[in-house]
Amino acid sequence: MDADKKMKEIRKISENASEWYDAHLKETLDKKLDDIEAIFKELAANYAPAYHLVHQNESSKEIKLWLISSRVKGASSLAEKIIRGQQFYDLDLSTDETSEATILANNDDLIGLRYLVSLSCDCASVFQMICDHYDELTAKNITFSNLKSNPEIMHNGREIYRLKGRYEDKYPFELQIKSKIDSAWADEEHMLFYKESRYSYIQKSQRAIMNQVGELLDQADKLMCLIRHSHDEYTPDEIRESEFYQKLENRYAPVLREAISNTILLKQYRTAFYYYFNVWGEKSRKSFLRRMTEEDPLTSINSFTVDEDVKKSLLWKNYEAMKESCLEFILAEHISGDWLSSTPPLNEPLTFRRLCAYIVKMTEC
Repeated sequence: MDADKKMKEIRKISENASEWYDAHLKETLDKKLDDIEAIFKELAANYAPAYHLVHQNESSKEIKLWLISSRVKGASSLAEKIIRGQQFYDLDLSTDETSEATILANNDDLIGLRYLVSLSCDCASVFQMICDHYDELTAKNITFSNLKSNPEIMHNGREIYRLKGRYEDKYPFELQIKSKIDSAWADEEHMLFYKESRYSYIQKSQRAIMNQVGELLDQADKLMCLIRHSHDEYTPDEIRESEFYQKLENRYAPVLREAISNTILLKQYRTAFYYYFNVWGEKSRKSFLRRMTEEDPLTSINSFTVDEDVKKSLLWKNYEAMKESCLEFILAEHISGDWLSSTPPLNEPLTFRRLCAYIVKMTEC
């Protein structure tokens, strides 16, 4: 057989296979994909929190660090793979039964799923979740043939979790576990070097550059993992204090920046303010924290108002004199008045004398 005739025969086989696949098998695979995806979504929904794949922020809102994407291979992609993998030697398209059997036998990624996670350290968590609950998956007709060989090392030296599975002991699928960074990099590499067959004299240097980009992204991913887990190194009291400082900054720094173009006082006296916060009872602290996270921001430095008879007292005159010579007292008055007006401790009325008592207590620490 001459070469031209052989090429045409190969093309005909791939076209016949892809056309049969599109007409007789793809719709079935779409339905099986829905079943498989639902199983893995349920697995993550049930167990993700136990594997630190759900983050809870300060507003108690849960943030999933995972999502699942999926696809069934299209007919044109199958035709390309048949030629690239030289499957035309193994395909038997003589009957519907042999067509289905040989196409399924030669293509283990017709169904593809991906756990897309936030960072690379989450990949191992998802994999461990699957391994720990493998019995539940097998009870739902999911099996894997290569759990022990994961993660794999790709030709570029990077790790990948690529699990080869079967559903109902008949339908093969591939499940990948990737971080967002690694997924974006791999998609770009796939586009540049896998789908693009045109030769380029700069392709070698391009691949080297892409590998360097991959290494940099990998380093960035690992640093972000360290940042995330550095939170675990602090005690609950240290975390509480740090979160307080952040709320203090959010509420009062904009006002100070507008008033005096400087927020250094807030940083210098934040320890005093934290002490001040801790002398309150738990109920008052919760009320204060609500005030600190109000959506309506402060717009100016508020002065404390007093009755006329108080203004005649020696205490008030001395206090006014201290304010004239001490910017810290103005800040302390402003913040104290803001806090006390939100939740008077011990249900006491908000009076000038009470304000002075708390300011003194705060500035003594």
